[in-house]
Amino acid sequence: MMMTLETAAGSQYSFQKAEGIPGLQGFPMDGGGAVGTLEEKAALREGGARAADAPHGSGYWHVLKRKGFAWLLAAQALAVFDDNTFKQILFLYAAATLASPAVRDRVISWGTALYVLPYIVLSSCAGQVADRFSKRRVIISLKIIEASLLAVAAVAMYRGSIEAMLAALFLLGCHAAFLDPAKEGILPQIFPEGDLSRANGLMQLTIYSMIVLGPVAAGVLLDVFPARPYAPVAMLTGMALIGLAFATGITRVAPIAAGEQFRWNLVGEFLRNFREIRESRALLQTVLAIAYFWFLGAGYLQ
Repeated sequence: MMMTLETAAGSQYSFQKAEGIPGLQGFPMDGGGAVGTLEEKAALREGGARAADAPHGSGYWHVLKRKGFAWLLAAQALAVFDDNTFKQILFLYAAATLASPAVRDRVISWGTALYVLPYIVLSSCAGQVADRFSKRRVIISLKIIEASLLAVAAVAMYRGSIEAMLAALFLLGCHAAFLDPAKEGILPQIFPEGDLSRANGLMQLTIYSMIVLGPVAAGVLLDVFPARPYAPVAMLTGMALIGLAFATGITRVAPIAAGEQFRWNLVGEFLRNFREIRESRALLQTVLAIAYFWFLGAGYLQ
């Protein structure tokens, strides 16, 4: 099950307000409210003005027609589908080829842990990357990495190397951990406040749909290619390339903290972010509720 801890834990935002930029009041910014160069500030003001002038709360169809949003939904949906399908293919392959039940259980346990671990270790780093660079550029770069990793996974499946497949799954988890803050954080830059809830709802709908469809597709594809388990993974590589094409249609946005110094102390960043979350009771309760939801979901699937 794909664990999307989203921007609540995956970003280094300090939750200060971007004062003076129309349409971005209340938008989470880096400490001090820095938004980069004069050109980037102008781009943000222009985007904020467009968002402020747009109609608010006009329904889901209006949200879907927002420039670049449908491409964003399609690109991130394929990413979630590819990750969950490959993970299930790996687990089914291990169950079918490994003789020892204990070894099979270890492969499944290690696979789950390796996919989730990057969310814990890299969340702060991923948030900083999403802030320092254009989120559109981050998403496109990650889609290129996704296609490359799935190609490696297909070769590993062809060679029958469980270890290489687990390594590919871990790297796909790293890819997903970096993708989450970018795809979630771009929404306030392309939508007015009145449409954010609907946009978030549509994004979550596609995420959960792909989480459900991915494992189902894995079983179907392995039934179609029983002697060639690498073929479905090769197909996922092609789907990742299609997702890359979709990502190029995402609305161009400026980075919100381009001049910020990168903080390499990931443990310190995590603790700083957690302190900031803890200072807001509503935010803390939201984070705990999301974590509990995913804990129950992961436990149920195991």
